[in-house]
Amino acid sequence: MGFKNNWSDGDMRDVEIYINTIHDAFDLQFGVAILRLQDGLDVSHIQGQDDIVSPHEKPPGGEKEVVVSVILTKESDSDSCPSKTTSSQSSPLIMRAAPETKCPLSLSDQRLLDTSQQFKRKQGKGTIDVWWLFDDGGLTLLIPFLLTNRSKWNDCRIRVFIGGKINRIDHDRRAMATLLSRFRIDYSDIHVLGDINTKPKKHKSMPLARKGTVSSALYMCWLETLSKDLPPLLLVRGNHQSVLTFYS
Repeated sequence: MGFKNNWSDGDMRDVEIYINTIHDAFDLQFGVAILRLQDGLDVSHIQGQDDIVSPHEKPPGGEKEVVVSVILTKESDSDSCPSKTTSSQSSPLIMRAAPETKCPLSLSDQRLLDTSQQFKRKQGKGTIDVWWLFDDGGLTLLIPFLLTNRSKWNDCRIRVFIGGKINRIDHDRRAMATLLSRFRIDYSDIHVLGDINTKPKKHKSMPLARKGTVSSALYMCWLETLSKDLPPLLLVRGNHQSVLTFYS
């Protein structure tokens, strides 16, 4: 699902519905993924957005499609030519419709349209950062692995961040490398966050998004803090059922 960018200035009832959808998915033991792009993905307000082509996807030669309609007309009998044999055959009358003129998009709408289609293009050499902070079944690792096996993403590499202990960072890195090898997942690097399990101070503590304990607004504030001003981000939580297999 998409991230609700207007949560802070929209109707709080809509925020409640959004958060309850997430909680319902957890209650039904579904995995949940929330995609956030800085410009969003909602292009519903752009008229004819399904027919608009991004500048990156315009066909070569600037060809334009023209609607052609065919109307069948019957040939009328001619009184001036009595020797002419009349018939009821129909002949087509072809009419070409003038190309539809579209209003130019504003800069913000054009940027939004380009953003909404960015994943349809070939991705260059880049890095997919995977923050695997706890084992929820492996969905967080499976999604980037599947992406890098697609032709549009095969130039990207996976970089994995995991939690660990400061006094055993090398051990945790080797253990994770062994695990990824057994899962047959290629990676470029593994970073161990040695202080992730350190108990936060009270004035730095993050609220836990527990149903019935944390309000929807506070939950959205937490998600906002995690994902603000970042590149395209996918927040993933599995249903704690293993989706990865390996050979023993």
